[in-house]
Amino acid sequence: MSLPSWRTPSPWAIHDRSNPRRNRRLHRRTSCPPADRRSIAVRPGRGERQEGSPMTAVVPDAREAAKLRYLIESHVVSQVVAEAARLGVADELADGPRPVRELAAATGAHEGALRRFLGACVAAGLLTPHDGDRFALTPLGAVLRSGEGSLRNYAISRLAPLQWRPWERLHDTILSGEPSQRAVLGMDMWEYLDTHPEEGYYFDRTMDELTAVVADKLIATVDFTRYGRIVDVGGGLGRLLGKILAAAPRARGVLFDRADVIERAKADLAARGQDGRIEPVAGNFLAEAPPGGDLYLLKQVLCDWNDEHCRAILDSCYRAAPGGSTLLLIEVLRPDEVTSSPVHFFDLGLLLTLDGRIRTREEYRSLLESVGYRLGEVVTAAGGANSWSLLTAHKD
Repeated sequence: MSLPSWRTPSPWAIHDRSNPRRNRRLHRRTSCPPADRRSIAVRPGRGERQEGSPMTAVVPDAREAAKLRYLIESHVVSQVVAEAARLGVADELADGPRPVRELAAATGAHEGALRRFLGACVAAGLLTPHDGDRFALTPLGAVLRSGEGSLRNYAISRLAPLQWRPWERLHDTILSGEPSQRAVLGMDMWEYLDTHPEEGYYFDRTMDELTAVVADKLIATVDFTRYGRIVDVGGGLGRLLGKILAAAPRARGVLFDRADVIERAKADLAARGQDGRIEPVAGNFLAEAPPGGDLYLLKQVLCDWNDEHCRAILDSCYRAAPGGSTLLLIEVLRPDEVTSSPVHFFDLGLLLTLDGRIRTREEYRSLLESVGYRLGEVVTAAGGANSWSLLTAHKD
């Protein structure tokens, strides 16, 4: 990780300014070439407790300390980005630089607090100062503008209480192995979304936009023209199903999700002119699925649930599907060995919020076979931070 020069502390920052005598001792111990300094053992000072064998410590490398400090403070940057998204700062600056007073009036913010906040946005790289009291968007900040490819909804959703607050109890979850979301929010995720429609709106939009990222590569990988009736189970607002039907003009679709999601989806389908080819159906996929599909889709559904619930969802699809039909799982797969992949952050977030998990190919094979499906081809559909995989299963 490279850091801006202003984030790199002076090597002298490790000194204790309140104890100059100790600083002189530390300086004498470290007065050697920098290449050797990291291996110097520092004995505890007078009055410092020693247990057992003499305690030794290694003087931290200043560059590594700077990187770690940046990681520790990164939650502040995340909140600044999310608040810029909530206020719509990028949209307000879309036509060029504006003074703080105008931005305060447009966003309903306190002028003095907003001025300080915009300074933090500059530090985060979202804005640049322009002619004194005016601010302008940077290319990075422009990604928060509303529209195609925007990350505005993603920033708002990811930093909202539903997904942010469970991380406050990470320690409890690591000790107990149990999700912290109910303890923090007083209810599970789906109950929370039902009772907090504003967060539900941004959550649905985010899932819809993330789907759009992989949809084109999915369509390029799978020949959907082979299917006449395609059922998207847990399909949200129907973005994926709509793109699939555009590539398979003779097929018809069924969009299946919770009642509150389906109500929002109806307006979206009508706006996209797809309400004639997609039938919206409300229900609970833990108990049922619409019958008669040639193809059943489950995109990033099973990762949200534990094994018991996954088997219930798969069984709903299996019972509804005719013989010879296909099930397509679109999921992130966990590598067989631990790597530096961000998939591990995703996996930990699922443990905190949903008792879900990222699974391996063999774990999905076991789940599918437990309800009667046979796993066939597994291919990677899209790259990025978390590569999507397509797992094709068959009901014989």
